[in-house]
Amino acid sequence: MVYADSHAHMIDYEPDQVKAIIGLMRKKEVELVLAVGVNLESSEGTVKLAETYSEIKAAIGFHPWFAGKLNESTMQRFEKLASSKYVRAIGEVGLDYAPPSGPGAGPPSPDMRKMDFPKNMPPMPKTPPTHEVQKELFNYEVSIAQKYGLPLNIHCMGGAHQDMMQILKANPGVTGMAHSFEGDLKMLRDWLDLGFYIVLGEKQVIKEPLADLEKIIRTMPLDKMIVETDANPMHSPNGPVDVIPVVERIAAIRGATVQEVGNATTANLKRVLKL
Repeated sequence: MVYADSHAHMIDYEPDQVKAIIGLMRKKEVELVLAVGVNLESSEGTVKLAETYSEIKAAIGFHPWFAGKLNESTMQRFEKLASSKYVRAIGEVGLDYAPPSGPGAGPPSPDMRKMDFPKNMPPMPKTPPTHEVQKELFNYEVSIAQKYGLPLNIHCMGGAHQDMMQILKANPGVTGMAHSFEGDLKMLRDWLDLGFYIVLGEKQVIKEPLADLEKIIRTMPLDKMIVETDANPMHSPNGPVDVIPVVERIAAIRGATVQEVGNATTANLKRVLKL
């Protein structure tokens, strides 16, 4: 039996933490993790991690909250990364029309003031990028994915679903996965109709279960399902091994074995990443 985590912020961990996490992954049979970038610097760091550890596969991209005008130098550095043999996807990319949250994002809430953010975590913008700026950046990232034959790891939140569908339909042939799916059955069908894989994680399955969680999990074809942790040091000190309880919960809802769901979701991620 094997597991795989399709979305983790491995660059936010300290080097000794990453080393310990990889050891834990090997012990718990978590075969691979797709480590995502959220800006150019984190993407470059993620590629270096993939060069060091065979279990880590790199995704590069700009999270929509980091959207902005790209200069020629940034685009050249990004394309150079995209051509690396260690890069298996473009992500974490997409659209998010909700206000940013995290270190540096506007006036901090009382809860946020208490948080000890990892020093490696990039600060969020104080004001969100406009919808148009986000869409312009995402269209650029889609073009890079198409140019280099890479799948997308898509973040789509805050009421951006319709705009996302419009962009993807205008780019037939683009593939990938819908990270952290939080939609309803209609949205599920929209993604499946485009050939995308659906990603469920700790938040949607365990911590803040979706309203129609059981119906969605039973409706979703197993060969289109992928799992994730969305791990970072703040909420997942164990990193990708926290994907195991997600698989266990999904298996219980589907009436399947943990082995069946673990093996299937691992095979699905490998298929998307062309491994």
